[in-house]
Amino acid sequence: QLTIGEVTGLDSKDVYVTFGTISVKTSLNKLEKVSCEDFAHQLKMNKSSTKRSSLDLTEKLKKFKPNIDLRGMRANDALASIQHFIDDALLLTVPEVRILHGKGDGILRRLIHEYLRTVTEVKQFNDESPERGGNGITVVSLK
Repeated sequence: QLTIGEVTGLDSKDVYVTFGTISVKTSLNKLEKVSCEDFAHQLKMNKSSTKRSSLDLTEKLKKFKPNIDLRGMRANDALASIQHFIDDALLLTVPEVRILHGKGDGILRRLIHEYLRTVTEVKQFNDESPERGGNGITVVSLK
């Protein structure tokens, strides 16, 4: 894959290359010199791509709701939905979300709590207060 970056440092056997906001360490033999014109063109392309990404995130934030209703879903579908929901919340830096799973036999609640324990970006999760739904809703605080 051809990606144009800028060499920002070197040591005895490795080179440090920056691609936009990402820096990597690699060996010199994996690099290829490019012309100044190619580098300038790549910078211009990166700037327009960054603007597009920012607009996409802004639009996604406008549409994002910090609540999800999983009642009546099968376990696999609920798990896939909650993974996508938590990923979006983290991407958009939403500090807290609510998961409505209902009370029933507690199967969805148990499944969701097991999943949340595996997500390192989850600060804590608790049942909602009794007057707002109690153990039918899980409130999740994100880091």
